[in-house]
Amino acid sequence: MVLCGALQCSVRQVLVRMRRTGPCAAAWRGLSVLALALVISLGNHAIHAEPITGELAIEPEKPFPEIEAAEAQFRAGEMDKALQSLETAVVKHAELPPARLLFARLLMRANQLPQARAQLEKVAQDHPDDPEAYAVLGDLAFGERRIVEAGMLFDKVAQLAEKMDEKSVRKKGMLIRGQAGQGAVAEFRGQWVLARDHLEAWKKLDDKNAVLHRRLAMVLFNLQKPKEAYAEFKLAAKLSAQMPAAEIAMGRLYHLAGNDEKNRSMAADWMKLAVSEAPQDPRAHVGVAEWYLETGNLDEAKKQADEALQIAPDSVEAKLVLGLVARMKKDYATAETLFSQAYLAAPDSFTARNQLALVLAEQEDQAKQRRGLALAEDNAQRFQQVTEAAATLGWLYVKAGQLDRAERALNLAASTGSITPDTAYYLARLLSEQKKKVDARHWCEQALKAQVPFFYRDAAEQLLAELRKQL
Repeated sequence: MVLCGALQCSVRQVLVRMRRTGPCAAAWRGLSVLALALVISLGNHAIHAEPITGELAIEPEKPFPEIEAAEAQFRAGEMDKALQSLETAVVKHAELPPARLLFARLLMRANQLPQARAQLEKVAQDHPDDPEAYAVLGDLAFGERRIVEAGMLFDKVAQLAEKMDEKSVRKKGMLIRGQAGQGAVAEFRGQWVLARDHLEAWKKLDDKNAVLHRRLAMVLFNLQKPKEAYAEFKLAAKLSAQMPAAEIAMGRLYHLAGNDEKNRSMAADWMKLAVSEAPQDPRAHVGVAEWYLETGNLDEAKKQADEALQIAPDSVEAKLVLGLVARMKKDYATAETLFSQAYLAAPDSFTARNQLALVLAEQEDQAKQRRGLALAEDNAQRFQQVTEAAATLGWLYVKAGQLDRAERALNLAASTGSITPDTAYYLARLLSEQKKKVDARHWCEQALKAQVPFFYRDAAEQLLAELRKQL
């Protein structure tokens, strides 16, 4: 299920852009912070494309021993030897991309983005006719919302891919990368006809890709073609168990399309259909539970998550939903138990780790508070590209009275331009502690503008009332 990041969607990609304007602003405003907490991949992707990761290109059918050796050397910190092994692999296997590009991939997986970017720039300089470095740089630019730059890079990828030797085993993958990237830029800009054209071109190259069909479904929905969108979602779900049920995907699109009665009714109807079509599928119950949670219906969210646990007692996703319900109700002991169970079952899950840190910090036990802060510090190191990791760490530093550290962490979280209502409240609390009351009031007001449930709404309302009395 998407809660575990099966679609490799970073949390940053589902952040609520509170100040966003443009043709899809209403849909962005409809995206709950709870969607962020749950890492629900359909979040903003119902409206905007996900970045094209460097793993989209067709992977080799057999492993290369030199690359496996390089990976081991990289993990051991032997960087020069790792690069030498990759250079040897490229000499032996002509189908591989340049060695420094492979090295850049290792750096990216280790969250060493500045070093990876330097390697990619070197590849583009040394191999100007090879499209893959431009593709990965396009991925990075898109992920950081530098859309003009990403568009230019993906255009370059498409041009160079067309010129590749027809016998090259990499050509098909690079043609896909170009179309997928150009489509992503068009989707971000709301250019739905152009986006459809790029995705259809991708489809001619590979019609068995589940992500392709999911993205095409979203574009068709925005082109007012819901039947065709539903058919594409069904294809996506058929091709990959990682994809949500088509009914849940449709429900989410209507949920994000606007807060009017028609869209709310359509979303509810699709969610009901999801569980009636698959009553014994725990993923269907979890998907519906997530939606109820985002809409503030905690009782129904708990009911659906409990149903999922009855069918699959070890469901990490169901436990995460139940933990979030408990946290919303301020039942931190129950939330701790559920998040701990999820963490033990999925120790690499950011959601489980982040939520556990937060609920530990909310309890009066000082030992738990220290554990929560230690976990948040570890998360910030492990997930350096995840904005919410920095935001949580900043908040826990605020609670611990370490205001200088809190300021650094929250400034980092805010530097992406993506602020959730909870993060806005963290900033308000920090500024209030620093006696910067006008700025604190601003961030409180920003947090409370969100027309969605969020964890610290009551606290934000109380803080705003206090600040207004003082100003």
